Amino acid sequence: MKIFCKIAILLLGLQIFCTKAVAQDVVKYQIPISTNINDGRFEFISSTKFAEQAFLLDKYSGKVWRKTGRGTLQLVSVEKLVAVEADKINFQLYMDNTNDCFLLNIHTGELWQYSIDKLTNWVFKKLEMPAELK
Repeated sequence: MKIFCKIAILLLGLQIFCTKAVAQDVVKYQIPISTNINDGRFEFISSTKFAEQAFLLDKYSGKVWRKTGRGTLQLVSVEKLVAVEADKINFQLYMDNTNDCFLLNIHTGELWQYSIDKLTNWVFKKLEMPAELK
């Protein structure tokens, strides 16, 4: 039994000293996760930093649903939303590593920012376009 223990310890020691160690990359902030299938109608995107930020986007109509804490999807209001072409991708959802989330009409440049309205209702509020882009 003593010989078995000595052999096991020797083998464990050899494994530890002979194993190649590789450092892992440390990422302070990660890019939000997206399905990112360019030609699909729907896209699910979620923030890696803020777990409560997860959305389903209909890229044709611009409708956005947010994932609630109860695991359901809730339609989010989008101010003055007009789709350009019914059977074509018109919208893109962008999230950065802060709490910001934007909806963009890729044809017109119209932009909406995700924000709270009346303390309880989350909406995408339309931002004013700069005069040089109109």
